[in-house]
Amino acid sequence: MSGNRFVPTPRTDQPQSMLALFAGIIDPKQTEYHGVQMRSRLEADFAAHLDLTEVAWKYEPRIYGPKGNGYLPDFEVIRPDGRACFVEVKATKAEVRRAACRMEVIWQDDPEAILIIACAEGSTYYAAIAGGRWTSWVERWRHA
Repeated sequence: MSGNRFVPTPRTDQPQSMLALFAGIIDPKQTEYHGVQMRSRLEADFAAHLDLTEVAWKYEPRIYGPKGNGYLPDFEVIRPDGRACFVEVKATKAEVRRAACRMEVIWQDDPEAILIIACAEGSTYYAAIAGGRWTSWVERWRHA
């Protein structure tokens, strides 16, 4: 990746959803990054972080699990050893436990996959391999 820092730009033409208004939360802003339409600015910032660290990635690679109740990871990252890593990006630590439970369906199709949750709150990462426990560590990625 070149040394130029690309700043993702959120789309502001979309109004808040009624569900978000009633729940008192802010909807994520769809953001385009390098021609890829992402569901949130947080995801676009993480893609920029991956590019800055020269890590190849695919956005929303495919749905895992049962039809109608599947799970779509935010990113797939291929390690140098060929092993797939699937990354889910979350804004708060409160979202991590639910995301971890939902992600584990990936192991039904790819038992060798590494699962990672990148949490903007505290720049904390959580990771697991099939049959293992989720562990955490702090990294340098910061959501702008």
